[in-house]
Amino acid sequence: MWSGGKDSTAALLWILENIPHSDYNILYVEITGNTHELCNRYIRRIARQLGISGKLLHKGRRDMDFFDCLLRWGPPILGGRRWCLHSFKDPIIEKYSYTVRVNGIRREESTIRMKAQVIELFKNTQSITVKPIFYWSKRRVLEYLREWNIPLNPCYGRFGHGGNCMFCPYYREVHIMRTYRDDKWRRKIARIIVRLWRERERLGRQQVKIVERWLRCYRQAVF
Repeated sequence: MWSGGKDSTAALLWILENIPHSDYNILYVEITGNTHELCNRYIRRIARQLGISGKLLHKGRRDMDFFDCLLRWGPPILGGRRWCLHSFKDPIIEKYSYTVRVNGIRREESTIRMKAQVIELFKNTQSITVKPIFYWSKRRVLEYLREWNIPLNPCYGRFGHGGNCMFCPYYREVHIMRTYRDDKWRRKIARIIVRLWRERERLGRQQVKIVERWLRCYRQAVF
């Protein structure tokens, strides 16, 4: 499960180094309408560099657009209303993933992730998820990429995040403002955020707070 971010890239490298078999695929899910092209290009470039292009599956929903859904449903939030995962990623993951799945989740990333396990069984999908870098620090991740001579996704330098999701409800404010400095994404995101703010009565309390934060950052950002 490769997003183009530093953690999932480190997890991929760990698999290449430690798991001596070839019966696997590498699944990259583009969030239609919400993924930066630099992230797509990075995935393809690093796959060529590592000699794994034949294993890479670059997939996305072509019948849905993220920002259409954002306007319709409001910001995705953790739990049952996390439609970005349920609508854009899960159908593709279920279609193309093997029974054993590997991702780059790290324990220190959030209090929610601290409650996860290195190996988890999901009975509803009859799948097993393995997290090989679960206890790694950010520093260890960056060191590991350097050991492999793998550069960071260029979106980190521009936005502070990997660019697989340009709009995310949980970005820090500094990353939101850096995202707004890109003309294309500022126009795309701000147009929806302003409409959602005008229609905030139909949103949940948590969604309103997310819209308010993105709107506040838009007003504070220097373009």
